[in-house]
Amino acid sequence: MFKSFTDGFKQGYYGAGKQPVADQPKAKSNFKFKKRYIVYAFFAIPLALGAVKGIVSEPETPAQIAARIAQEQAQELEREISFCKSKLESNIRWETKQRLRDPDSFKAGNVRWLPGKAKDSYEAVMTYHARNGFGGMNPGMTVASAIVSKETCTLKTINFPFS
Repeated sequence: MFKSFTDGFKQGYYGAGKQPVADQPKAKSNFKFKKRYIVYAFFAIPLALGAVKGIVSEPETPAQIAARIAQEQAQELEREISFCKSKLESNIRWETKQRLRDPDSFKAGNVRWLPGKAKDSYEAVMTYHARNGFGGMNPGMTVASAIVSKETCTLKTINFPFS
């Protein structure tokens, strides 16, 4: 039937399937060629869409420009105020530490800033721990009111409600 055992596989008798005929050339694979262009498309399409969006987008209206400028000014003011608040926090810590019996045992907690009743006024509430007269650590609280604005950065009052 077959000249050799492998001839049966080549002709598909043992279930190996049809093999290509010897006189037909094998198709050459362009796998690397396709892979390269897929990578190019992966990077080029988003860049092209971004460029089209930049060209097609509508210009800002005067109201949008004014809103953007106001937002930038508010952010700048908030940065200046946060610098002022950090300076005032160090003043509050120093004043609190000076008032304690054992200033070396002072451990400051966090400071919370709350809006005050008047414009540009804030209330700062600082928690802390310090050693009492018997050697135990007690929590404490300091409440300070301050005027914080672009022009002024002053501490009005400091209260020690529970000391």
